[in-house]
Amino acid sequence: SYHLGLEWKLVDLHSLLKDRYPGEGIVSGSIRLDGRGVSPETASVRLRLGLNGTGITAGPSVSPIDLHVESEAGLDTGQATIENLSAKIGPARIDGSGSYGLSMKKMDLKLSVNASNIAETLAPLGAKQVRGGSVDIRADVTGTVEKPSFQLRANGAGIRLDKADIGDFAIVAALDENG
Repeated sequence: SYHLGLEWKLVDLHSLLKDRYPGEGIVSGSIRLDGRGVSPETASVRLRLGLNGTGITAGPSVSPIDLHVESEAGLDTGQATIENLSAKIGPARIDGSGSYGLSMKKMDLKLSVNASNIAETLAPLGAKQVRGGSVDIRADVTGTVEKPSFQLRANGAGIRLDKADIGDFAIVAALDENG
């Protein structure tokens, strides 16, 4: 059996990455890994991740955002799972879950993204060319790796970029296991 934990508190991004990242912010987080066995077919492993950021920004001229990320995943006798993936990045929210069976190569994945103000979400992360709009995305992937099927629904409203106004959009896409 093994147990591994890593925790960091109040790490200043500017001090840590000053030569590679012009931004600022404070991050804290933890990773915990507990398990037994090493073979994916027989191991039992739990992974927990938490990350919090305060005042994250790509530079002094950009309004900062806070972020919070949590995830819990596992591997149990050949079945990999993500029970919970949730992220709040400024006004945006990302949620996901899923499973993948190693022997049968079957998957069931779900992801949703909701950003009421994409400019406010992305500018502090360095994407300053986005000027406004909102997006709502839902995606489901099932089946096997060789024959996946998916459904995607994406809606956007008032999307504005530096060099173009995209406006509103709606995308519905699907793929069944037959291609």
